[in-house]
Amino acid sequence: MVMMIVMALVFVACIAAMADAVKMFRGGAAHVWQEYFDDGGHTFKMALMDTGYTYDADSHLDMADVNSDELNNAAGGTGYVSGFSGSGRQTLSGVTATQTAGGVKLDFDDAVFAALQSDLDDVKGAIIYEHLTDDASSKILFWIDFDSDYSPNGNDLTVSPNGANGIATLTVPG
Repeated sequence: MVMMIVMALVFVACIAAMADAVKMFRGGAAHVWQEYFDDGGHTFKMALMDTGYTYDADSHLDMADVNSDELNNAAGGTGYVSGFSGSGRQTLSGVTATQTAGGVKLDFDDAVFAALQSDLDDVKGAIIYEHLTDDASSKILFWIDFDSDYSPNGNDLTVSPNGANGIATLTVPG
């Protein structure tokens, strides 16, 4: 019995020692992100969030967790219809994952929310998620904080990735 415990401790110590040496290759990271984001088998959407939304990385897992703070067209006008089947959420196009010198960059074409009417609540930011069968299964991926609230006034709202860095960069140290 003592021998089995010693062997088990040696095995655990070996695993712990190996874990310190595990590193990811940039090409491998690019492959994983490209398979998920570039393969065309996934639909990614962006939803606008009103000023009542508070980012919570631990408890906001899917769109059902946050849809109560999605921009809502309560006045019945046009411009943004919230919810899973609503016309407000924009499908992202041009989604790409590109290997860079330091890791992998995720990018997409500008998302344009056209003619947001003035009776909508102010917009605090946007959530990017994978659009699946309903809000409960649609997993949240990214939160974009606009830094200052946007007041709809009938104009378009364009959300652009962050230039050379894209929407997100996975850094893989050398």
